[in-house]
Amino acid sequence: MPVAVAERTVVRIFDAGGGDTPNEVHNRILTVPNVLSLLRLLILPWLYLLIVDGQYLTGLVVAGVFASTDWLDGWVARRFDQVTRFGKMLDPASDRLFIITMLVAMVVAGLVPWWLAAVLVARDVLLLVGSLFVLESGATPPPVTYLGKFTTFLLMSSFPVLLFAGHLAQQDSSFAEPLRIIGLVGACVAAVLYWWLAVGYGRAMLAARRAAA
Repeated sequence: MPVAVAERTVVRIFDAGGGDTPNEVHNRILTVPNVLSLLRLLILPWLYLLIVDGQYLTGLVVAGVFASTDWLDGWVARRFDQVTRFGKMLDPASDRLFIITMLVAMVVAGLVPWWLAAVLVARDVLLLVGSLFVLESGATPPPVTYLGKFTTFLLMSSFPVLLFAGHLAQQDSSFAEPLRIIGLVGACVAAVLYWWLAVGYGRAMLAARRAAA
């Protein structure tokens, strides 16, 4: 698969929305945004261990650092003309790995039911496999949407809520259960939106495949 097609595949499947930036895309690898993205990947094993070990408050802080650097590297890339092909693939991929790490860790810790994590992960796996199949025909991936960005934001916002609910449960707080329900509702709504978007995305890709045939 050509590099350009692979790049569009990663960005449009795993980055859940938003349009392409008008910045020139470079071929450099060693840039500040890319270093930040790589550092985020390195902290994922630590984040997993914190959560399964029940250190929810520390995990919440680490997850917050992850989210803040995710925003920061995008801003730096656009502001200082450091948008790269490597970064356009690495950044959304790191976001999805963060989501998968959080889901698996919270399932192990008992904060999230396994079926919810399975529904969310299965969406990405099926969409990736389907997209690669369609792209083999030379079809162009359909444009991403801002609703996808909102859905990812909603899902990622539910994680700190669930972590803090777990921390409150350790303190025998009466607020733990209501907060846990709020976090689960947010994650469930995001899951429904994810699959709704995936169906629309799949139809668009099949139409593009038929047009390219």
